[in-house]
Amino acid sequence: MDMEQILQVLVQLIQVLGPLMGGGGGTGSFGS
Repeated sequence: MDMEQILQVLVQLIQVLGPLMGGGGGTGSFGS
């Protein structure tokens, strides 16, 4: 896997788990 693919997967996981964990994803689009 390339770094770009890994980063994309991590971003997707954060966007999915962020709201479930109380918006603590830190992506900026999900809560604070």
